[in-house]
Amino acid sequence: SSMPSVDDYMTLLRPFAQAGTPVLCVCITTKFSGSYGCATAAAGLIAEEFPGCAIHVMNSRVNTVLQGELVREAVRLRDEGCTLEEAVERLERVIPTGRIIFTVGSMDYLQMGGRIGQVASVVSGALGIKPLIILKEGEIFPAGIFRSREKGKARLIELARRHFAGGQEDPETYRFVVGYGYDEQEARHFRDQLVEMLR
Repeated sequence: SSMPSVDDYMTLLRPFAQAGTPVLCVCITTKFSGSYGCATAAAGLIAEEFPGCAIHVMNSRVNTVLQGELVREAVRLRDEGCTLEEAVERLERVIPTGRIIFTVGSMDYLQMGGRIGQVASVVSGALGIKPLIILKEGEIFPAGIFRSREKGKARLIELARRHFAGGQEDPETYRFVVGYGYDEQEARHFRDQLVEMLR
């Protein structure tokens, strides 16, 4: 969540403005970083330098894998022939529907980054519990605590099963992404369990 400077953004945006290529800049949620503010300032300065250039800076209200999925969707819309304005309008409708549900091995980084309080971090460490956390609309919400990662992942699969159990929502209309920090094997195993449940 360390933010690029205004100058960093200007360096990246200038060649596209010079070429007359529209740009969509999808920034990490403003709740975690000031990147959106820096990108917006840079876009304004570039617009003064190249009047008429098309740059849209978007607060994704998410991060990590879900931010990447927005970029992939933007590319798909571009390839379908959507204008920048049409793509932005469609992406803004998608953003509120996204969720990131995750667990962490340690609360230390969440505490250092100011995402949770020091007391919560110390208590979870002392008790040996792992949190299940939901990120939606740029905010973090608790979804449960567990004694082990395996129990947390099982709970996540159960939450997904319950969500689709009523038959009112079709998993085929969703896009699922499994992200990981360092253990690809664990991520693949979890993906396989999730896919099996969805079938």
